[in-house]
Amino acid sequence: MKSIKTKGIIYSLCLILFAVFPFGIGAHSWFRKILIHEVNQAVVRVAEETADHLSSYISQFMSPLVGISQDERMISMNWEVQKNILEAQILPDYLSVAIVDMNGIARYIDDTTLDLSDRNYIRESLAGKISFSDIIISRKIGERVVMLGVPIIKDGSIKGALIARLDENFLSDFA
Repeated sequence: MKSIKTKGIIYSLCLILFAVFPFGIGAHSWFRKILIHEVNQAVVRVAEETADHLSSYISQFMSPLVGISQDERMISMNWEVQKNILEAQILPDYLSVAIVDMNGIARYIDDTTLDLSDRNYIRESLAGKISFSDIIISRKIGERVVMLGVPIIKDGSIKGALIARLDENFLSDFA
């Protein structure tokens, strides 16, 4: 037969276990909720910061195009004048640039032309928006590229677009 001392210890341990165990489970649940909340907030913060950095990175490719597209000589839509400007101001980050008329016909510095009227980035640019394509197969070079488009606007009226071709891996520098 067990002694009263042993029974007392067993009852005391059971009482402590039944009193502490629910608190332990409650504390675990509470800390788990707090941890999940903090991780979710951290993920959102990182995503927002990454989006801001990506936006800044992409703007370094867009800003020169916007500046060139606002040049009075570009707005004239005189190809010979535009060609001279593009040849003088082409940046090494672009594989090529072109001027697109309102019919979606792109004219490149090498004097080749292509009908790009069915491309979304062209339609967006000719609708007055700065556009950025997904990775597409270039009709000019047959390779995977990313296209940028900026409208050419005079007195609130869209006259055409300035487009630039980037290597498909240009975002790898950002990554």
